[in-house]
Amino acid sequence: MRKILKGMEIRSSEWTMVGIWHDVGSADSLTDELSLRVAGKENVLVGRIDGELRACVAKCPHAGVAMERPDIEGSIVTCPLHGWRFDLNCNGREIHGYRPLATRDVKIENGTIFVMV
Repeated sequence: MRKILKGMEIRSSEWTMVGIWHDVGSADSLTDELSLRVAGKENVLVGRIDGELRACVAKCPHAGVAMERPDIEGSIVTCPLHGWRFDLNCNGREIHGYRPLATRDVKIENGTIFVMV
């Protein structure tokens, strides 16, 4: 048996987080670059990368620096502070094997962008 309770999911006596879809704006506002959006209490970057809709946390996992304006080349997002590079086509994998950039599920429904946090 499975129940949802205030954003938590109960499985056998185990608690796991269940995400919530957050409205982050109109699909008409999307460009081929990442733009800063707020999903719940989390800053995220949302945009089309290599033609695919992508979303990631706007915070480098290395130093915790805000990545509101990262360098972008294809699917590679580069932290402006220390140059860590993350591939959004590979779930935010850092290209040298360091900690990945957290990615988020993203979708468009009825012209609205939603990000799961």
